[in-house]
Amino acid sequence: MSEPKVYISVLNYNTFEETIACIESLMELAYDNFCIVIVDNASPNGSSIYIQNFLTQSGLAFDSFEDLKFTQSDKKIVFIQSTCNNGYAAGNNIVIKFANLHKYDYIWVLNNDTVVEKNTLNNLVKCAQKSKENVGLWGNVLYYYETNMLQGIGGKYNKFIAQARTIGYKRQDHKEICKRKRKVDYPIGASLLFKKEFLESVGMFNETYFLFFEEMDIVQRAKNMGWDFDICCNSILWHKESASVKSIGDGADIVRLKNRIIFTKRYFPCYFPFVVLSFMPVIFNRVKRKKWRVLKGLFK
Repeated sequence: MSEPKVYISVLNYNTFEETIACIESLMELAYDNFCIVIVDNASPNGSSIYIQNFLTQSGLAFDSFEDLKFTQSDKKIVFIQSTCNNGYAAGNNIVIKFANLHKYDYIWVLNNDTVVEKNTLNNLVKCAQKSKENVGLWGNVLYYYETNMLQGIGGKYNKFIAQARTIGYKRQDHKEICKRKRKVDYPIGASLLFKKEFLESVGMFNETYFLFFEEMDIVQRAKNMGWDFDICCNSILWHKESASVKSIGDGADIVRLKNRIIFTKRYFPCYFPFVVLSFMPVIFNRVKRKKWRVLKGLFK
């Protein structure tokens, strides 16, 4: 029986070094039937040149396309240059659209600031194949890069304040934490494996958010349609602190606050008054720190 076909989405923005390290780890996977689709989200720092030079110098055959002007490809690596940065969701949606031109079983959305071990994908796929029919999305165990400290296995969402806490944050025994995986409301978005049928039913990422809340939105939308998710506890990878997020500075803070409002109004409108009240200390904190741009964006 042949391995299921997996398309791996790796989105780059201004962090070509991390993307290259991620690709290097993916090429060591103990899994053969995959295609890595790299999307450069209109990086202004020449990332596309650095990444394509790396692929060429490493002797890795790849096809290169611009934006949505792509065709089918039989290469193991595909590079797509986006002409504009419409956010994390939009970048990954490009990969989903590309995969839809081909026969595939799963799409693995993977942050470019991650490093995988050789069995990460193999274990993810095995977990998926053993799951119930209504499970169409899988997360896994994330450790902070070059440490034995957990980032977590997923998040628990508080509707009253529109914020989440990470299950397993800075713990060291993921096996013990995984016993609590049924308390997880959503998997961590740095690594998400989607079944084809799930995406065909639920749809792609919601591009309203630009950054943050994408995984929570698609999980909530899926739950409303009868789909479920799971955490694959024997699939492990390492996650670095995101330089892409840091590069937009206060913009990330504005987007995160904005998305708390959007997500609440979309899925939990009866909690909206409580969320508004929870913004009082947020406003005080930003005033204290003299974050005037953030405050302007928040009130807008």
